[in-house]
Amino acid sequence: MKQTLSLMSIIAIAIALYGAEAVSAETFTVIGKYVTPTSKDATTDSASGSESQSGWKSASLQVMREVRNDDGTSVLLELASGNFVDGSLNITGEINEPTMVSIAVSKVDGEESLKRTVLVEPDGEMVSFALVDRQVAYHSVRMVLVGTSSRAVDETRRFTIRGDFRSMQDELSLGIVTVSGPGLDAKGEIALVTHGSVLLDDGMFSIESEIHEPSVLLVHATAGENAVNEYYGMVNIVVEPHSEIAIEPRGWGRELVATAKHGRHHRLVDSWQQNASYQTLLNDYGKSYKDFRDAWEASFGALRAAASAAKALAAKTEQDSSGTASESGNQSEDTKSSDNESDQEEVEGEEKVLAFSNGRPQADGCEHVATADSDTQNEATLPANDFPEYHKLFLELVDKRTEALEQIASNSDDPMDVLLAMELGAFGYDSENIKKSVPMYDKIAAQLDPEFVARRVTPARDEFASFIETDEIDKRLVPGQIAPSFRLPDLSGSEIAFSDVVADNDMVLIDFWASWCGPCIAVFPDLKELYASYGGNGFEIVAVSLDSTTEAWEEASDEHEIPWIDVGDIAEPGEGPVAIPMVSSPFQRVF
Repeated sequence: MKQTLSLMSIIAIAIALYGAEAVSAETFTVIGKYVTPTSKDATTDSASGSESQSGWKSASLQVMREVRNDDGTSVLLELASGNFVDGSLNITGEINEPTMVSIAVSKVDGEESLKRTVLVEPDGEMVSFALVDRQVAYHSVRMVLVGTSSRAVDETRRFTIRGDFRSMQDELSLGIVTVSGPGLDAKGEIALVTHGSVLLDDGMFSIESEIHEPSVLLVHATAGENAVNEYYGMVNIVVEPHSEIAIEPRGWGRELVATAKHGRHHRLVDSWQQNASYQTLLNDYGKSYKDFRDAWEASFGALRAAASAAKALAAKTEQDSSGTASESGNQSEDTKSSDNESDQEEVEGEEKVLAFSNGRPQADGCEHVATADSDTQNEATLPANDFPEYHKLFLELVDKRTEALEQIASNSDDPMDVLLAMELGAFGYDSENIKKSVPMYDKIAAQLDPEFVARRVTPARDEFASFIETDEIDKRLVPGQIAPSFRLPDLSGSEIAFSDVVADNDMVLIDFWASWCGPCIAVFPDLKELYASYGGNGFEIVAVSLDSTTEAWEEASDEHEIPWIDVGDIAEPGEGPVAIPMVSSPFQRVF
């Protein structure tokens, strides 16, 4: 009996060992290639290849897995390694379950390395990547997967983005598609991440990743070798767990369009983007932009040809024309002097507009200030009629999109849909209704989870509130208006009210400065000269330090011996009670 049990134990152990060996024997495969615009074949040299990039064709590769110890520390375990040979690589390793691994590629000299995190599966599809070298100075070598990228391990969070660029495959050179935006990083924490970046494979791509909550992501595609023939397309998508979204270029301009058969993207984007009138306008915009770009490229080519011809002619006649050049130079100086005198007379004869009010009437007590409705000498924007046709069509697209998203945000009973519509551009920086953004954020904040609100709603709400406040202040800071009042401490700690300074003087100059601001300090000698002449005679200067610490403010004030009123708005940049940084409109999330 004992012998039988012993024999059975030995067999069980043998089976277990065989099973363990079988599991560990399951393999994964990684293949890589070095590609250039002139040849997508890894073994073909490019005539335009640079010496600085040549080391990538024989680079080394490591596939590593992070293993965490019981004490919380982690180590990197090498699963496979190898070297590129003539721009190609093919290695295999062993693994027993789907695992996120890091693929690191290093140049021969060891000075540069590239990394990519990918999901490998035992006996699954091979992982194919490329080192893409566009061989131009402003593009570094990129490491991207080929055709397919999968980072999804948790099926409950998986989403899929597929794209078909075959309609313009002949126009693309090394087309790369990237999906980025909110997601979970390697530690499982919420962050801005790249969900996938792939090289088009016969004009197609597929990217799978995980999303923890409905979010707006950006899909952008790039292709081409240089600034003249590059393609760049982008589109926003709304993803959530189980989303399936299709990307394709449409129209003359090959604008990217994203579609979904169901879900939030279908409700929030397809509902207006697939509208016939919007698609017609999109196509008209693309054709107009193509015509504009073709004309620009023809003009640019002609200018380059003319410049080349002129340079060749100048080089050919340089020796013979040296005497003539000297005489011409003297004449040029005389002409230049005459032109300067003429320009000076013209400037002196102009009626200068020194004060502009943006259409605001003078405030009480400021009636003596002569104002104009606008700053005609520094008009920064072109009249609408002077914009090229494609830009006018672009603005129409923005208006249509904004109007549609604002209708969705105003009429939806789903606070998540409202938030996503606003993240797509409803009541955004390009909207005439931007002031409605803060009340909308406040409304949905009361309907959503507090943790979610603190992370997604409050920061956006505060950003818009700051922009609106700053914009309103900026519009009031024009001649003929009462300057905003404020109170700040001087170096002794005494509070100085700006309104009191204004009441005691005929003219007050406010000078914002900081100990680290060279240009600010550079004007101190001129201000001291001005203050010596007029200080105490109805003229005063109020210097407002924007330093982060009182010590820095005090040391700089002593060093430069500031004789006028010196107060401090001491805080981290943008956090002080008086000086509000000028908030510029961030890049519009849509288009």
